Amino acid sequence: MNPVSLILRSATARKGKLNIGTFVCHERFDENLAKTGHNFYVFSGPDVRSWNAQYSPVPKNFYFVRDNRLPPDVDLDLFVIGNAGVHYPIVKQLVGAAPIPVINVWHVTPPPGTPVEQLKAYKENFKDTTNVFITEYNRAVWNYKPHEGTVIHHGINTDSFAPNPNIKRKSHILTVANDYANRDWCLGFRLYQYVTQGMPTRPVGHTPGFSQAAPTQHPGHRLGSAA
Repeated sequence: MNPVSLILRSATARKGKLNIGTFVCHERFDENLAKTGHNFYVFSGPDVRSWNAQYSPVPKNFYFVRDNRLPPDVDLDLFVIGNAGVHYPIVKQLVGAAPIPVINVWHVTPPPGTPVEQLKAYKENFKDTTNVFITEYNRAVWNYKPHEGTVIHHGINTDSFAPNPNIKRKSHILTVANDYANRDWCLGFRLYQYVTQGMPTRPVGHTPGFSQAAPTQHPGHRLGSAA
């Protein structure tokens, strides 16, 4: 990446589409992010997930970077990362000394009982990133103050997922989780099974033998169009 080009781009406050570096983290989140209309360049690395088309098709403005080498005519404006422990070290290797902003999206919570000193160490590791949290609770549990990170609540793409008004539904417990059983340690799958005994449930998510991923719908074909 060309540091001079990045500095000039920042100085002239270029408008229009941004070139944003990122990694696969949550396909549905990326699908919503793509609606901003910017160009997203997807990098790879150790422990970085591959795109799972069962969760969502790849948006047209997401481009996978072969061998992590950008085309010569592309310079990045910023990075958006969703798994800082894995993604941020790769970003630092990629950009070197280039002054490129990094938006760090926090969407998980630390393990219960994590010492405050360890949380402070996490903060120190990511002190040069701009932190975005999915809830106020999420921000607080990582020991961040309100002025230390912005909260942007999760949303649902209602173009793809909306109730069909022509179907009469009964009340049920809706749960959305991928690989639910294997992630019992953080999602509480066994607890879910225990507390929902005898109750009407509708689990959604790719968990073999338990539930299926929510299908991507097209305009006019809403989630739940079948009984």
